[in-house]
Order: sequence, then structure tokens, then C-alpha cells
Amino acid sequence: MDLRNRGALAVAFSVGETVGRQLVSLVAFFVLARFLDAEQFGLYAFAFVVYAVTQCLVDDAVGEEIVRRREVDPISLSTAFWSNLLIAVAVAAVMAGAAPIAAALLKAPGLAPLLTAQAGILVIGALGGIHQALLRRELRNRALAVRSWIAVTAGAAAGIGVALLGGGVWSLIAQQLVERTLGTCLLWYSARWRPSLLWSRGEAGAMAGRTAEIVGLRLAMVGSQYIDRGAIMVVLGPSLLGIYSLAARIMDAVSAAFIVATSVALLSVFARLQDDLPRLRATYHGALRLIAAVAFPAFLGLAMLADQLIPLMFGEGWRQAGPILAILALNGAGLLVVQISAAALRATGEIRALVLLYLAGAAANLCAILLAAPGGLAAVASALALRQLLFIPLVVWMVQRRLDVSPGRVYADLAPVLLISGMMMVAVDGVGTGLAPFGPPALVLVGQVVAGMLIYTAATALFRRELLRDARLSLGLLAGRRAAVAAK
Repeated sequence: MDLRNRGALAVAFSVGETVGRQLVSLVAFFVLARFLDAEQFGLYAFAFVVYAVTQCLVDDAVGEEIVRRREVDPISLSTAFWSNLLIAVAVAAVMAGAAPIAAALLKAPGLAPLLTAQAGILVIGALGGIHQALLRRELRNRALAVRSWIAVTAGAAAGIGVALLGGGVWSLIAQQLVERTLGTCLLWYSARWRPSLLWSRGEAGAMAGRTAEIVGLRLAMVGSQYIDRGAIMVVLGPSLLGIYSLAARIMDAVSAAFIVATSVALLSVFARLQDDLPRLRATYHGALRLIAAVAFPAFLGLAMLADQLIPLMFGEGWRQAGPILAILALNGAGLLVVQISAAALRATGEIRALVLLYLAGAAANLCAILLAAPGGLAAVASALALRQLLFIPLVVWMVQRRLDVSPGRVYADLAPVLLISGMMMVAVDGVGTGLAPFGPPALVLVGQVVAGMLIYTAATALFRRELLRDARLSLGLLAGRRAAVAAK
């Protein structure tokens, strides 16, 4: 199978993995949120931010180095494994030791045990980091998808079980612990690789030098992504962080399903095309068009229906999260451009430029939060969304400089889908207004979703037929691959 077909399959399975994982996680979250209050969820959200930051020092950097290498040998793999595990243990020890201090500074006693638990989960995840990188390197996204579906389902069951037993916020820790532990075991099974006792000091030193930029990039990326939650915890407190984090959790699930999963798979594809600039440009434009065709209506539809969706899913106690989710969902266009462009830039070695971009984004987010905080949570969310949109021209300029991509063509890739999605939003609003007097809120919501899907599909078929053609080709390729596997 050629690289184009393997890349398309990798993207398809990566999307399938993330969509399945996010659906199961959201169902579990739907149940767990009814057992938690905003303050409990806010404390867990802050502990998870610390976990996400520390993970940048563990799996991400060494794993990406394994993915990007043209060739790997047993010594380099074993060196990467033991180095990664040693770093994880050291970081976890610091994290657990600093937990009581952080809890005291933030005046949140319940935070310390949650941070300590996250430290343990970090080490468990590090045991499978190199195995996951090997599967990504070989574009074995099918194995990654199956592993993810099994682990996330088991984690969801564990979390719901602990919640039913009265475990409170520890139900979220149980869900994460079981998912990571089982996921690591399945990675070892799928990769069929075992570390030896070999360790090369020279290889470790060389790897450290090459991964330093990746660590900086990942820290900048995570800082840009999560600095909002850390700052809200400090400025507005855990309860408002809980409300914001619930909205952000749903936004993260949608973006992970439609954007992040594809950008992760595309990183491997782009890396293999880095010496063929015309093909890389064509793949970049094709990815923007096809992903936007799916992501834009999802984000704008979510913004349209957020006020109705939140109370129905999580109860009246979380109604305040509805307007926040609507604001954050309008940010989908900016997120799409940043993620796909970042994957192309990373694959071509533009690490330092991306570090500066994400650091600038993190600093801008922090300034936006501090300036908007007196206006409340909605003002903070609006400021963050506006900041992301204002950064789109900067990201497009970076892609133009590296890939010789026309900014006008980038906007032309996105504009028709944005226009059709806007037409869908108007129609959905009209359907909601028309159905409101005749049915319960849940029925009205279902009617709006169905109408939006039908209207968007019809408008796409009328004005952008090539998008449907590209989607059919991708689905056909995936179906053909499954048929070939079944025939073996």
C-alpha cells in the first residue's frame, strides 16, 4: 500500500479511535457529573492540568523523536524506554512532594491527594510511551484505536462504579487510573516489543539534545491550551473553574474527535513528505478542506445548541456552563487552522517558530484572562475566543513562509464551508423556534440536530460536491481495507 493510502487509513483510524474514546468518555462524564459539584470538578480539573504539563516531560518528547527518526535500532529503543521511565519517576516524585505546598498556597486542601494520585498515573503511562510511539511510527492506528476503545470503556465503567459507591471526585481518578493502566498493558501486547537492559549513554545524550526542542514545543502547546484553567483557578476559584472546565471538556472532546486526532495522524504523513514540497502542500490543503467540512458544522452547531444541551445532559445545576460552551465553540475555526498548520510545521522542523507561537498564545491568554476577569466567566471565555481568532493570520503567515502556501488559498479552502455552516445555523435556529411550542426540549433538540445535518448535507451537495467526493473516497478506502483484512 502506498503512502497516500496508508496515511488516509491512519487518519481514518485515528479519527475513529478518538471519536469512540470521546463518546465513551462523554457518556461516563454525563453520569459522573451528576455526582459532583462544581468545586469538586474544578479541583480535579486543576490537578489534571498539572498532569498534562508534566506529561510533556515524559512520553511526548521521546515518543515524537522515535516517530520522526528514519530508522530505529534496539539500543536506541531501550535507551529511550529507560530514560523516559527515569524522567517519569523523578517528575512524579517532585509532583507528589510539591502537592501539599500547592494545596496550601491555593487554600484548597482537597487538591493535595489528587495531585499525588496524578503523579502515580504519570509513571504508569510512561511504561507504554515508547510502545505507543512505535505503533504511531508504523502507522498502525488500527491497533491504537482498538487499545483505546477497550481501555476507555473499562475506565468509564470503573469511574461510574466508584461514583455509585459514593466515591465523589475519586471516581474521576479511578476512571483515569484504570484507563491508563489497561491502556499501557494493551500497548505492550500490540507493539510486540520488549525493552532490554541495554542503555547507551551516548545515545541518551544525543536523544536529549534532539528532544529539547520538542519538550519546549510541547510545554508551550500545553501551556497555551491549559493556562486558562490554571489562571481561572487562581483568579476566580475552583467553583467557577469547575463550570468553565465542564464546558471546555465538551469542547475538548469535539476538537479531539475532529481536529486533534487527524493532526496527530497527519504529523506522520507530513513527516514522510517533508522532502516533497508540492505533495506536502497538496496534502495540507486537502486536509484543511476535508476536516473543515466535518469540524465547522460540528462546532457551530454546538454553539447554537449549547444552552439547551448542557441542562439536558448534566442537569440544571450545570446550566451556567451553557453560555460558556457556546462562546468556546465559536473558536473552532481558529483551532482547526492552528492544529493542522502546526502538524505541517512540526513535520518540516519548524520547532522553534512554533515554540514562540505557543508561548505568545499562552501569554496572550493570560493577559486576556486578567483583563476580562472583573467581567466574570463569560467575559473571560469571550476574550480567549477572540485571542485565538486574532492569531489565525499569524499561523497562516508561518505556513506561507515554510511551505510557500498562498494565504488566499488557505482562506478559500475554509470560506465555503464556513458559509454553508452559517446557512445551517440559520436553519437550525428557525427549526428550533418553530418546534418549541409543540414538544419537550429534548425532542426539539433532536429535531434541530437532524434538520441541521440534512440541511448541511444538501447545501454541501449543491455548492461543494468535491467535499462529498473526497469523503466518499476516504470512506471507500477504509471499507476496502477492512474487507481485505476480513478476507485474510
